[in-house]
Amino acid sequence: MVAVDDASPDHTPEILADRGRRDPRLWWRRNLVRVGMVANWRLVFELAVERHPHAEYFAWASDHDVWHPRWLEAMIAELDEHPEAVLAYPQSVVIDASGELIRGPWSFDTGGVDNDRARLKAATRGMRAGEMVYGLFRIGPLKRAGVFRPVLWPDRLLLVELTLEGTFRQVPEVLWQRRFGPAEGTRATARRQRRALYAGRPPLIAHLPWWLGHALALIRRAPAGPLTSRPQALSLAVRYLALTAPLELTRELLRVRNRVGTRAFRSSPRLARGLLSLERLSASAGRPVKLTPADPRRPGAPPSNGGSCRRYRPSPWLKPGPH
Repeated sequence: MVAVDDASPDHTPEILADRGRRDPRLWWRRNLVRVGMVANWRLVFELAVERHPHAEYFAWASDHDVWHPRWLEAMIAELDEHPEAVLAYPQSVVIDASGELIRGPWSFDTGGVDNDRARLKAATRGMRAGEMVYGLFRIGPLKRAGVFRPVLWPDRLLLVELTLEGTFRQVPEVLWQRRFGPAEGTRATARRQRRALYAGRPPLIAHLPWWLGHALALIRRAPAGPLTSRPQALSLAVRYLALTAPLELTRELLRVRNRVGTRAFRSSPRLARGLLSLERLSASAGRPVKLTPADPRRPGAPPSNGGSCRRYRPSPWLKPGPH
């Protein structure tokens, strides 16, 4: 295990030093000044590969999530059984700071999909990058895909490029819990992303809509990794934009509608029906957006909360506990 503390203002260095004295398998270092998540994730990958040049697999780990004791065993078995796969990850759930369940498990993989265009389309529409990026990677494809780059949602861009390298495999068992603190919520915002990803002023590309920034990053990187030429990179960027831009623009229209309010929409059934059609289109494409605070299906009615994940019965090991 390689740990890099990004200048934490708490007792992280003392904890790591104590763990390192008790277990020589842990090597750690501390950044003198904060560098941000993008640079720190790249740094820990580079240090791990440098210290363990013959390693075949790599995984990032965070300090607040919870791993099942069989996580590593199950991920290695999945990759060993499927040599065409570049990433393995389990089903997972989302918990709060005290360990209470917020969201139940989900399913997605591209196992058996041989065509990279089909994998790109499936991943763009169905992946949960924030969960999948904590899976187990093959080091070679991960290195060729460029690891993290200075864009919003860099984990999503990394997984998009990995679709060119091979398949994603999900172990159909809940072996990981993703934890959100009380101040975070489960929805990542661009402002929060920029604050976490960068230590100083974010690069200009990080202020663009994420899907546009990703397309530009794909073009700028070529020729490198799986993108062997500029035309190939341009083709991938165009396909990526065609898959993401219409849906994200639709979602933004619905968000604007939500911010504007409900009175005008309640008085215009035609507009309400049009927005309902957009909601259904977004949901059918795998990127659902709830029309809140008013539901155009029942003008004047309070919005639906979309159900609850707390009905899911977790495995016995999924218990509230300390960090």
